[in-house]
Amino acid sequence: MARLAVEGTREIHFDHHKGGDRAPVVLVHGWGMNGRVWDYVLPYLLRAGHDVVVADQRACGRSDRDFDDMGIETLGADVVALVDHLDLEPVVLNGWSAGGAVVTSAAASLGRRCAGLVLTCGAAPRFTNAEDWTHGIPADGIPDMIAALDDDPVTFLRAMSAGQAHVALDPAIIDWMWWIFNEAGARAHETLLDLAHVDLREAVAKITAPTLVFGGKHDPTVPFTIAEHQAETYPQAKLVALDTGHVPFIEAKAEYREALLDYLDQL
Repeated sequence: MARLAVEGTREIHFDHHKGGDRAPVVLVHGWGMNGRVWDYVLPYLLRAGHDVVVADQRACGRSDRDFDDMGIETLGADVVALVDHLDLEPVVLNGWSAGGAVVTSAAASLGRRCAGLVLTCGAAPRFTNAEDWTHGIPADGIPDMIAALDDDPVTFLRAMSAGQAHVALDPAIIDWMWWIFNEAGARAHETLLDLAHVDLREAVAKITAPTLVFGGKHDPTVPFTIAEHQAETYPQAKLVALDTGHVPFIEAKAEYREALLDYLDQL
């Protein structure tokens, strides 16, 4: 367990797991979650010989909770700072959900220092609809979602945990996801508000790393059309379409791990 100051004295928490001499992988979680959500993936990367870094974003998990800036591109800069701090070059970034936007921003900044990019149901390069972007969700629904979250966070996050998968999850898994959600601080929702507006299409043009795209055909959170667009616009992108909802690394564990490790083998 370690910490890195990224905004004055405020710090993010991370774990640097030593796995071997293969390309290091940084796992970036989604909005309101923390690094524990990668428990279904981490052991397999270590066994394959990869160093793995799992970080908690600002206001999430064991990181400090009182940051001034919770924006997506700032979270991306935190990933770059972590790569610099640990001297991980060249590195592979894997971002789930809102973490897909975070790693898109980070990969654009890292350039050729990023050897690989994985988007796991990633909300990038844009999450909400605009005049020239119709792959996302309506932006006007985000404030209502935040209002419901603020009014009754416990019930809201329980329902959100139960509604991410296409198949019925074991109640223990739903409880586990709910617990992770409840570890987030009150300001974590500011990241979601920023995600409603951030547009990273220009950042994609700066990415050089070959990209692996995981898309859930029944994803209730990030429309599958976003994954299809990623496969057409990110460099050397390959789409792995899974018959899942928003958590393919839980719903289709074996398929997800096999595709991820095969991609890493080919880098």
